[in-house]
Amino acid sequence: IAALWVWRARGSAVEAAMPLLGLIPRLLEVLVDHQEDKDVLLHATRFLFNLAKRSTYWPENVREPTLAALKELCSASLLTPRPECPDFMHYLLNALKVIAQLDLEPK
Repeated sequence: IAALWVWRARGSAVEAAMPLLGLIPRLLEVLVDHQEDKDVLLHATRFLFNLAKRSTYWPENVREPTLAALKELCSASLLTPRPECPDFMHYLLNALKVIAQLDLEPK
């Protein structure tokens, strides 16, 4: 639900979504612990992609661990493809791209 809400956020709702950055460390832990759960992988990466797409910046202490975790997940997924979850790779790769382009400080 959070991924959908963030995806639909516009205007002041985008700024209201920024406290969700505080949930990212826990979300990364869940991703590591549930790498075999296609629903967790899909929805977590979709959430990260949509939150990043709506953001203008992420602090370095959120951005760097997220990029590291997603890169590791991408490497593992290339070795073990997940045909049962085709959208997962779409969101994973796009999340990596968008997060890497985010500023480290607000403008």
